[in-house]
Amino acid sequence: MSKESVSHIQGSTFGERLLSAMKRAGVTKTELGRQLGKSYNHVHKWCTGFYTPGIENLKDICAILGVDVSELLGIAAGQRPSFEAWEEFLASPYGAGINEDEERALKSIVWPPGVEPTVLSYQLALQTVRSAVPTE
Repeated sequence: MSKESVSHIQGSTFGERLLSAMKRAGVTKTELGRQLGKSYNHVHKWCTGFYTPGIENLKDICAILGVDVSELLGIAAGQRPSFEAWEEFLASPYGAGINEDEERALKSIVWPPGVEPTVLSYQLALQTVRSAVPTE
């Protein structure tokens, strides 16, 4: 994506950036849901931060809206992700349910220089940790 397109996606949360990208692409929640095989309510919950899309849905959303994953996650050049992402993540439904091993794994992630993780970054990382660690 060009720097010009990045500047058009605004928002400090994933939901705000998703709404901004949808507006830029001229796609409604209903249309996005149809293209993804999801309901309007499902897309609405992504937009409000109640849910976050999984990795496959995230890729499909980006393809439909014509944005990079990094752009939608808020880590593209010129974007300013939330600096309180860890606290916001812990306060979210995802973060409230993590155990000590998951917390330790998330805190051990080495983010690239100049990259501040977002709430969604932590949620996606948690999904990865949970899929890699066998449950008892």
